[in-house]
Amino acid sequence: MTRLQLFIAELKRRRVFRAMVGWGIASFAVLQVIEPVLHAYHLPDWALTVVVTLLATGFPVTVVLAWVFDLTAKGIARTSVPEGADVSAARLTGPRLAILLLGVGLLAAAPGLVYFAFWPGSARRQTESSTEPAVASPPANQAQQRTVAVLPFVNLSGDAAQEYFSDGMTEEITSHLARLAGLAVRARTSVARYKGSTRTAREIGTDLDVAFLVEGSVRRAGDRIRVTASLVRTADAVQLWSEDLDGRLDDVFALQDRIASRIVDALGVKLTPGEERTLRSWGTRNAAAYDEYLRGKVRFDEGPTSRAVLDDARDHFQRALAIDEGFAPALAGLASYEAFVYRDWDSKAEHLANAEALAGRALALDPQLPPALKAAADVRGYRFDYAGAAEQYRRLVELTPRDHAAWDQLCWALGYTTPPLLDEAEPACLRALALQPAYPDSRYHLLRIHVLMGRLDKAEADLAALERLPAGGLLFAARYWIAMGRGRPVEALSALAGRSTNLDLAWRAMALAQLGRKDEAFAALEASLAGGYRDIDDLRVSRWYEPLRRDKRWADTLARHGLAP
Repeated sequence: MTRLQLFIAELKRRRVFRAMVGWGIASFAVLQVIEPVLHAYHLPDWALTVVVTLLATGFPVTVVLAWVFDLTAKGIARTSVPEGADVSAARLTGPRLAILLLGVGLLAAAPGLVYFAFWPGSARRQTESSTEPAVASPPANQAQQRTVAVLPFVNLSGDAAQEYFSDGMTEEITSHLARLAGLAVRARTSVARYKGSTRTAREIGTDLDVAFLVEGSVRRAGDRIRVTASLVRTADAVQLWSEDLDGRLDDVFALQDRIASRIVDALGVKLTPGEERTLRSWGTRNAAAYDEYLRGKVRFDEGPTSRAVLDDARDHFQRALAIDEGFAPALAGLASYEAFVYRDWDSKAEHLANAEALAGRALALDPQLPPALKAAADVRGYRFDYAGAAEQYRRLVELTPRDHAAWDQLCWALGYTTPPLLDEAEPACLRALALQPAYPDSRYHLLRIHVLMGRLDKAEADLAALERLPAGGLLFAARYWIAMGRGRPVEALSALAGRSTNLDLAWRAMALAQLGRKDEAFAALEASLAGGYRDIDDLRVSRWYEPLRRDKRWADTLARHGLAP
């Protein structure tokens, strides 16, 4: 026999090949479970590389140990050479033997290392293939087509009271995907109208101008959850990925992790380490706190016209924070509640102070959290610091560039700065309307911008468009501004008939000043300032206050309320 044959025979006799197979099986088992463990504990990507390296190193170690030792009935013992055997291979010693054994081990590890190094993710797909359908490849030009909309998940629980859970899960997945640079995700408010829709994927994709749709359903019974999710290419309705997930309520984070990660994988999006952490960060890992937060978020979205509904949302946010005081999204939700109540229901200073403090706590925990940025920007705007609000809204649209509401708020703030930044405000409003043409707030804000620009014909066109939308209380304000722009203060006063908020009273003072009815104008301004109106920049520069600024009562009126003229 040749020396090579003798060496191979000795490897067999010493059960080296059997040991390598055993180590290979053990390594495969470890890799099969390592990914969910890494996800569950939010470990960085390099942790998987470390595990693979250690497992590969185990092959040469296993070869050496199997050569030297043997498992006997009496335990582990040094391998002996049977009598009469050809010992030429067994007597290999020193560096030559070490190099041979290490070479055998490295040769055994090489296929796995090459597979891991050159096809990242292949091992994961292989271990999943027995339980999951294959993922279809997205188009070659996907870099231009990674536009996604997450359709409202369908509540299959048979209980309407569970609607908040499916809606909340939809919003959370949407907001997390929207924070990834490689995806352009439609805002939830743009997609909400397709809840329960029977339109095809192709039709919805055309409406929303997106290349992919995420569809799903949620079935909840007690603390058991079953989520079905799929990713569909809108151009041809091909399902790229679909999966059924089961778990308990405590598993909701792992389920959402799984859905978001599979969407990213299916679209071939490369994530930065920061984005990896963002994708798997839900603000808390306490399912009870998260459940309260979802209830509060859905109630808050329902409640603009009902103080009782808003207060119910507040209670849920507070219960979530009682369970986990470091839950940043719940802090942001409570901050938005306080700011909203201040704006529309109760202009006590403590509401604004609470909102500012809560938003600050949320941003300290997560400086890139969109709801916290929005709440902080809202607070600045409600304090009449429109320049500061615009700065925050600019950050918000950078993080969520397809959120029409964020662009609308930026337009609003820019239009109220002193002087108004009209050349930047108009494109912001147009961007908001391009994303959501039926959003009345954006149409109204654009109308006001056009009035300030002196483009009254465009403002009239905006009014006509606004009248075709469910504009509610915005119509009076739109008519007011057009009347003021046209130099028709009587019509402006008619538009304000029956209204008496602090802002309404300030606007009333403007119109009365234009009519020369200064006594009434000062009375309206006095009531507005007493109620908390503090837009000092507008008071100082607006052309419509000019008749009052020339009156000796002007300085005294402002001074009574702590304002310098």
